Amino acid sequence: MKISHSCCVLLKALLTTLTCLVQGGKGLHSTLSFHSKKFVGILNGIDTDAWNPATDTSLKVQYNVNDLQGKTENKIALRKFLGLSNADVRQPMVILL
Repeated sequence: MKISHSCCVLLKALLTTLTCLVQGGKGLHSTLSFHSKKFVGILNGIDTDAWNPATDTSLKVQYNVNDLQGKTENKIALRKFLGLSNADVRQPMVILL
C-alpha cells in the first residue's frame, strides 16, 4: 500500500501512529508528515459500554458471559434476516463491517 495514493490509513493503535511520526518514520519522515492527516488510529480493545451484548437493545436477545443462549438465538435471527440457511447453526459465521 502506498500512503501517497491512499485517502486514509487506519493503524492498529493511535500510539503506533504517533510513534511513526515522532521517531522519524524510518526514513519516511517527510512523506509521513506530508500525509499525516490521513492517519487514523484506533485504541486497542473495544468500548465495553457501547458494545455490551447484555445491554444492547439492537440485538434480538441480550446475553452475557453466564448465559450464552442468546448468542445462538441472535445468530439464528441474523442468518434468517440475511436469507442464510439455519441447517447447521454450529457452523462458524464471520461478519466484517
